[in-house]
Amino acid sequence: MCLPIVGCVGVLGNLGAILILLRPEMKSTFHHTLITLAVVDILFVITLIIDLQRFDLDLSNQVFILFFPYFWNPLKNILMTFETFLMMSITTERYLAVRNPLAYRLGLVRYSSSLHLAVYILPALLLSVILNIPKFLETELVTVNMVDDSGVRVQMIDYNITELRQDADYIFYYIHWTRFLATGFLPFVYLFLLNFLLVRQIWVRRSMHAVQEGANGIRLRKSSGHVGKEFTTLNSTSNSTSNSTSNSSLILLV
Repeated sequence: MCLPIVGCVGVLGNLGAILILLRPEMKSTFHHTLITLAVVDILFVITLIIDLQRFDLDLSNQVFILFFPYFWNPLKNILMTFETFLMMSITTERYLAVRNPLAYRLGLVRYSSSLHLAVYILPALLLSVILNIPKFLETELVTVNMVDDSGVRVQMIDYNITELRQDADYIFYYIHWTRFLATGFLPFVYLFLLNFLLVRQIWVRRSMHAVQEGANGIRLRKSSGHVGKEFTTLNSTSNSTSNSTSNSSLILLV
């Protein structure tokens, strides 16, 4: 009961974020990838909420059972993986923008915004689909004989796990290790290192900016000192000239 409520709150929060990110002043690749992430997150939360209803266990719901093996089960795994890879793409985009802003802006000018956006979204989607291809082979549709309430034997469609899903090597290498490394450990390490480099790059740039401002302040003070000295020298010369002129005038009057 609690999870659907939390899921609905998450969906509403993502919808609010999308409305904010659709503002005219937010048309960068970064904002568009955030919108994509919010949409994927909404779809993933919806699949989790529907999964809680366990429609796949109800044989009377034949439509859902037909979709489960080759659409629903792979879809929710692809969405989860796609969401992870999108966060990696967004972090990569931010790092490249901060590390070399001139080259990043040149790429925005040279290529269309759609192409620039596809560079960060399509690879994540493609890798998500490739990684979850085995999910299409884990379950299959089967026909089962049932007896209805009136005692008539009827055939209904159900799904069952395949021999691949029961294979010990498949469970160990794909279910455990491949998915742990591809969707857990490696993305965590990648995001940690890239965010560390991102913060470090910002800190170095701010330090260089502070040093440059300090150097400019020193130059300004030196320039002000030279101007002051020149002004004092010129003022002294002017006073000396005025005094000489006054003395000459007095001599003439005498």
